[in-house]
Amino acid sequence: MKFTIERAALVKMLEVIGRKAPSQKWRDKEVRLSAFAPHVFVEANASTGGVEALVFEDGTCLLSHKTFLKLLKTHFPKKNIIVEADEHKIKFASTTLPVVGYSRAVTPPGEFKVFPVTDDWLSQSRTEATQTPGTKTSIKLPNAEKAIVEREKILGYLLNPHHRIGASKAHFFTAFGFSAEKWEQLAKALLVHGQTHEVKRVHETNYGPRYEVEGILKTPDGREPFIRSVWQFDKGEVAPRLITAYPLEAR
Repeated sequence: MKFTIERAALVKMLEVIGRKAPSQKWRDKEVRLSAFAPHVFVEANASTGGVEALVFEDGTCLLSHKTFLKLLKTHFPKKNIIVEADEHKIKFASTTLPVVGYSRAVTPPGEFKVFPVTDDWLSQSRTEATQTPGTKTSIKLPNAEKAIVEREKILGYLLNPHHRIGASKAHFFTAFGFSAEKWEQLAKALLVHGQTHEVKRVHETNYGPRYEVEGILKTPDGREPFIRSVWQFDKGEVAPRLITAYPLEAR
């Protein structure tokens, strides 16, 4: 299980879910934490809450409610935290706690209290709305240092003049000096593009969230066309994979 979440939203959710239900004699000592894109859920005391999060890998586990909540609060004023868990432990920021009942299989609850996301990074990353032209953001491609550009994506698609869909893209990229013989140049340029520029739009697909990055592309002939590169986090993966790239009008 791995996800990025707004710390304050997770704290609030744990506080509310941690209250004893009227039908119970005592509060639950453990909370079930689950991640299932695009939500993170907590379950305890006959209540379930959910909040939007950037989920890289689904999973579920049980851990100490009191300890988890207390340690999360010590990381104030950190806005977003990355949480990772496996069969033995859960890690967030500089903290590690033991877990039990870990599983990669998650069944999302049918009903749950929705806790709003207030942090700009997460709320903007889960909408399909485009950024207002000229608006600057600090949203970058998550895990960009692990980004993948496959050889077949370049040779079989972006630099393939015979591809039914990719032919126009091949003509565009070759016009700026890229070639099939040196396909690594385009792969490297697109990696830099995805790692350097800001995300302008994110939307969910059946295969995982897709991130659209816009900005100039460094080319062999020295010109700098304005393009969009599209990256996808396949379900269960933590590295963004290049899906496509194409030209845009300069802004």
